[in-house]
Amino acid sequence: MLNINEDVLYLQTDGGGRLLFHTFDKEYRALQGVEDWANYLHHRGFHRIDRGTIVNLRKIEVFDQELRVLILNTFDGAVSLPIAESMIKVLHEELRIMGWKR
Repeated sequence: MLNINEDVLYLQTDGGGRLLFHTFDKEYRALQGVEDWANYLHHRGFHRIDRGTIVNLRKIEVFDQELRVLILNTFDGAVSLPIAESMIKVLHEELRIMGWKR
């Protein structure tokens, strides 16, 4: 069974508008949309970084504010996720509150 807090690195919509859960080595298709999951996961350590991407804050390896990207490690190597400019300050504050240091 998939443990969202432990297994999921991020959720992201694909080109067809489907939402996928990305783990270290697999992808799972969500039945609900990004809005539903963003609302559900907001107080569970996840943060929306653009219209179609929600990231597990505990899985972030690098937060580059200058380049506006997050880097997470996967089985295939690192994945770089762009952050919407409007989300930078809020994301920075969320990470500060949780004591993120990397």
